[in-house]
Amino acid sequence: MTNQELPEEATLNVIAPSGGLTVGIPALLGSPGMVVMPTETVVAGKLTAVKFGGGYRIPKNTSTALATVGALVDWDPTPGEIVATGAVATNFKCGHVVEAALAADTTALIMLTTAPVTVNP
Repeated sequence: MTNQELPEEATLNVIAPSGGLTVGIPALLGSPGMVVMPTETVVAGKLTAVKFGGGYRIPKNTSTALATVGALVDWDPTPGEIVATGAVATNFKCGHVVEAALAADTTALIMLTTAPVTVNP
């Protein structure tokens, strides 16, 4: 079961990329790619379902508030949390803030982006 909180958009079956996929953690498929939410934790090469679009409550960086609804956020794969959008080379745009979050909050509600994205240059 995922941590989805808003209606889902669609489900797609994919082969898990290198590194596998983790349920509840946004992933970028391809480049430019599609941001998806895995429905299960799987190893690379396994056929699995992912969701694209929809809203999710996911881990958030606790040193920054996400106060502006609609603001774009990035996924920082290390340490595995959303952060304010920026130019960190390993991050990727993953969605928009749906509900304002304080700096101390450990999660935030975001809507996954459906636009093609790339890892930041």
